[in-house]
Amino acid sequence: MRVTNKMLSDTVLNGLLSNTERLQQQLVSMASQKRINRPSDDPAGMSRVLGYRTDLSSIEQYERNINQGASWLTHTESVLTEAYDLLVTAQEVAISQANATANQSTRLAMAKEIENIYEHMLSLSNTRLGGRYIFSGYRTSQPAFNPDGTYNGDTNVISVATGQNTTVKISLTGNDVFVTTDVTTDVTTDVFTVLDNLKLALENDDVAGITGQLAGLQSSMDHVNLKIAEIGSRANQMETTENILSNLKLNIREMLSKTEDLDFIQAAMDLTAQQNAYQASLLASQEIMRMNLANF
Repeated sequence: MRVTNKMLSDTVLNGLLSNTERLQQQLVSMASQKRINRPSDDPAGMSRVLGYRTDLSSIEQYERNINQGASWLTHTESVLTEAYDLLVTAQEVAISQANATANQSTRLAMAKEIENIYEHMLSLSNTRLGGRYIFSGYRTSQPAFNPDGTYNGDTNVISVATGQNTTVKISLTGNDVFVTTDVTTDVTTDVFTVLDNLKLALENDDVAGITGQLAGLQSSMDHVNLKIAEIGSRANQMETTENILSNLKLNIREMLSKTEDLDFIQAAMDLTAQQNAYQASLLASQEIMRMNLANF
């Protein structure tokens, strides 16, 4: 087969273009610090990269959910602890004023104390976080309780997703916290009713009425304490899940790095080799351009 100057020129030109393209790819990789910059660089690798990035995005969303949920649980625990302390104070008042050493004057004074406790408890029951009432169920835009102690919320509990098929409850309804039903006696105890009855008994110098509220106060204290433990358990679950997600994220990032990140030492060697090939192509092109009839 006769080899013409055009055939030589085309061959050298194609080689020059190929070397130019490979050199450009090497330069892009060095600049981006990534081995894979487009699907054609490594189709299978790009598929894994996209999967890893999707997993990381999901994990980061779960972490945001956990942070939000943990904040809600911490705030709720603080409120319940304060409510428990108020009930302890109310119980101490009831015990002291049911004693023979108390009198009508001290009971009237303590009635004011119980009234203050009632108002403080009402304020706690209508606590807001980020503009949302935490004890109103899904009705977070309205107070959980009216001034007379009646419940305004619903029975729904707010949950957050902490995994693909995992959710954690982060809220308690006001009806569940401030109203207690004894499963053995089926007797319902309402914190606000107990405090109001205690205040009236103190104002009326009614020793029997004061003593009659002790059981309700103790039941409410036990119930609130149980809810504090429940919130603590949920918070621990959140923390455990957060640690698991953190470790998983590190592992996925490591796999992502191994898949798409550039080996700088190897890349530098490849770049040098490609630059040499490119220079050789240029020299070959120059020689071919000189080959014409005028030279002979």
